[in-house]
Amino acid sequence: MSNQKNPTTKQAKKPPIASTFDEHLYELKMSEPTRRIKSVLVDGYFVLSAVGGSDSSYFSERSREFLEAADRCCRETLYADGRAVTPEFIEKELVPHVLAAFDFLQESIRRDLSAPTWSDAGRLLSEARLGELRKAICSKYEIEFIELKKRRALIPEIAQPLRSALDAPALQPEPTRKVRSPTTHEKKIWQVSQRGLEGDQYLRELHTAGARPRQSWIQRGCPGTYAGIAAERDPKWLQRAADEKSKVCKKLELLSH
Repeated sequence: MSNQKNPTTKQAKKPPIASTFDEHLYELKMSEPTRRIKSVLVDGYFVLSAVGGSDSSYFSERSREFLEAADRCCRETLYADGRAVTPEFIEKELVPHVLAAFDFLQESIRRDLSAPTWSDAGRLLSEARLGELRKAICSKYEIEFIELKKRRALIPEIAQPLRSALDAPALQPEPTRKVRSPTTHEKKIWQVSQRGLEGDQYLRELHTAGARPRQSWIQRGCPGTYAGIAAERDPKWLQRAADEKSKVCKKLELLSH
């Protein structure tokens, strides 16, 4: 966030009240987490762990729970208004509220450490741990802030191809190819095929009807008559005749509809 304002750099004793953020609802949600952390602060063990007691993890765990509660309550308040998390929410609402919760912890510990029973070394260690905790908070929200900014920047790039596709004129269907009227030769094939004849009988009846093989076939060595194809039984020309019959029948069936 080199050229952007870092939302975590400002102190926030009292977070600003955004006109669209329900502070009353947030405070109601935070009442129970605040009660729990106050009870922890009273017993003295929390402060002891903050200055290097035998169980320093106790300080980290209880602090984390309280700050996560502030984060959760802030987001839930946002969701209750039907709003989504944005970079502006992170900067103007979430970070100030979580840092306010952190300041509450810090001031409570400092107040207890002001007693003469605590050593200067203990106070320094406490300040170091509090500094690490604040740094972790700032880093966490800076990452989320940057990621949300990047996602927002990607939306136009993702949406543009879709918008272009929607704005493009609809593709016109290709015109239906007009089927040519059947030739005399094709009509003869159709008439003979309608009798249900197959194989050699079909070829002989086609010959009787006056049909002749295509000239292009004859030039390539086909017999000059359909009866000749049946007599010679060359697989090549038998197959050609069968394919011709199938093609002509499909064409005439299409024209009949």
